[in-house]
Amino acid sequence: MVGVVVVDIGNWYVHAKRAQTLVDAGAFAGGTKFTRCTSDPAFNGPANTEIKLEALKYAGDTTRDPATRNLQEQQTKDVHVVLNSNTYWTGNPYPSDDTLGDPCSVKFLDVKGTDDDAPLLWGLIPFSASPKKKARVQIEIAKSVNGVLPWAVLDVDPVAVAAIFVDEETGEVLYANYLNKQSLAPGDPLAIYNVWGGDFIDFDVTRQNMGVIILTSKIASPSLPIAGALPPYTCNQAATRVRCYSGSTGASGLSFIHGYDDDPAGSAASPIIKDVRLTSAGCSTFPTNLSAPYYVFDGPCNVGVEAVLDFGNQPNPPGNPTSTPRGIRAEVTANGASLTWIRPIPPDTLGTWSCGNCIGLAADSGRNQVDISWKTQTGGNNTKKNGTFGKVAAPYVTNDASGPVNFLELTCASSVNYNCPTLLANSLPDETASLTGPTIHVTVGLQPPISMGQKVPFRVASLPGSKNQAIDCDKNRKFEDEILEGCFTPFALNYDKATQTWRDLDCDDYDKNSGSPTFRYSLPVDAPYLPDPHPDCAAVRPGDVLGGFRKGMNARFESPCTPNNWDPTLRIIPSDLDRRWVSLVVTDATAFEGSGASPDDAIPVKYLGSFYVVGWTPGGVANGCTGNESPPPGWKARSNSGDVWGYFRWTVLPGGGGTSTGQLCNFDGNDQCIAVLVE
Repeated sequence: MVGVVVVDIGNWYVHAKRAQTLVDAGAFAGGTKFTRCTSDPAFNGPANTEIKLEALKYAGDTTRDPATRNLQEQQTKDVHVVLNSNTYWTGNPYPSDDTLGDPCSVKFLDVKGTDDDAPLLWGLIPFSASPKKKARVQIEIAKSVNGVLPWAVLDVDPVAVAAIFVDEETGEVLYANYLNKQSLAPGDPLAIYNVWGGDFIDFDVTRQNMGVIILTSKIASPSLPIAGALPPYTCNQAATRVRCYSGSTGASGLSFIHGYDDDPAGSAASPIIKDVRLTSAGCSTFPTNLSAPYYVFDGPCNVGVEAVLDFGNQPNPPGNPTSTPRGIRAEVTANGASLTWIRPIPPDTLGTWSCGNCIGLAADSGRNQVDISWKTQTGGNNTKKNGTFGKVAAPYVTNDASGPVNFLELTCASSVNYNCPTLLANSLPDETASLTGPTIHVTVGLQPPISMGQKVPFRVASLPGSKNQAIDCDKNRKFEDEILEGCFTPFALNYDKATQTWRDLDCDDYDKNSGSPTFRYSLPVDAPYLPDPHPDCAAVRPGDVLGGFRKGMNARFESPCTPNNWDPTLRIIPSDLDRRWVSLVVTDATAFEGSGASPDDAIPVKYLGSFYVVGWTPGGVANGCTGNESPPPGWKARSNSGDVWGYFRWTVLPGGGGTSTGQLCNFDGNDQCIAVLVE
């Protein structure tokens, strides 16, 4: 008799364990379907429905889902499940779901299961138990992720930006001030950028050639020079925290001011250069070239020149230097292009030499120096003279040296004793006779931080093999294999969003040679300040990886072609089995600066993003795959590079592919999230 009772009680225990398995399975299954949730409850109805249907598919309740895939072995109709309810089922009707809140709103799925009247094997006990079990998964931001691709995406999000004005003849710093982050109204054309601006009041226009260097910093108050020569520590004070963007040297800024003396008069033998302005009809494309002609994001294009030269007060008519027996004959060119003299409009007595769209600006060309050359011949003695005014303008086309600066504009505001000749401040007369100089306003538009739904491009490989956004994630593995199968080494977060602090922004303690023969580790697994034992830095992969990139992309996406299932409404998310869904390391924009990489170079993991690939090079936009999208406007995709573009959006990791931070997932973010069993 005792043995029989023990057997029946044991059977109840088996049913209880089975009930726990069912609610666990339902919770994890529903947890994978949170990907359609948004922060706006108005759009969450379909997502909540899908979460519940997926949970019931595996929770064993044949009443709520006759096709449920998990069945209780003895009496299959006795399992009853409720979702996000504060009570268990105790008899029909079922208690209401969502009394704890709908899944998308509370970011968890609670599954309560009841096995009604678990059967007795022998029937000698006068009552029957009804085991009750529960499981809850919570959707949290992933701390570490398995299977990332060997690509790192740059996030441009400085905490400080500054403008530094330099005398390009001497290298002397004239001004250096922090800029302020700007809040723009919706619809403002500059809203596509991360905009910073600031005023330089009583600007002293006493130098002929002044350049502007832009500094970005992860330090709230980086050191800035006050005056004198540009000290090395200004731009190199923290290699992974502070960056300066200029031309080839500190004395060749991203923007340029031509200063000129507006008082003395020239002559046929010794003319004087005055105002020199550029026109942008050939470069003013929307929305990418908003700061043309002086700073051009997307070349190639052409700018025009308008220059005022003083050859002296020649007659017939006054100021006309083009051709007269009693005056002079003059010819003026800009970088070899002929300029035409335009009759002056009073009170201007000199006139303007101009050409339209005569200066070609090549793509990725950086600084383009404009020189004005002249020739004169007097009518009386046939005396010939010639000369060149060097560097009177310097339009800049973005390249590697300009980094994340996509827009740069200098504007001029008149002071009490100074009248700006034009709104743009790239050509200014001196104000030595006045009491106060103008106010120069600097506006910088940086590449915006990554946001959900934004089409993000990045360069993984290029010739001749400068440092790209490729990482060497595994030891002794080829780049193409890491693209095809993902990295074997899991990566963890270096940056804590809650406190906005980095554990090791410089990756000083990273040793890419440590670890097993295949995996890499940055720290000992028992490091007390790093709960997750996985590396939070990734080794940079230097050199030419274009061949490996092409092989990897072909194997993963092109043979056969994986269709593009991206939905721009973001309401329907492609299956998590879609191979275009990838996990990527996102790092700070300062990480990959420079060309080439030392053996110990590493980048910190800011966050682990979920990314959907919609296009790549080389070989054109589609590259053998139908349905691919073109790159975003202004992106300079190259035939000899490996470019990728797609969309960031948060997703839930399939199959427990990582660990959790404990912080709830942000449905408006770009994070990889994970369903964590919390109860």
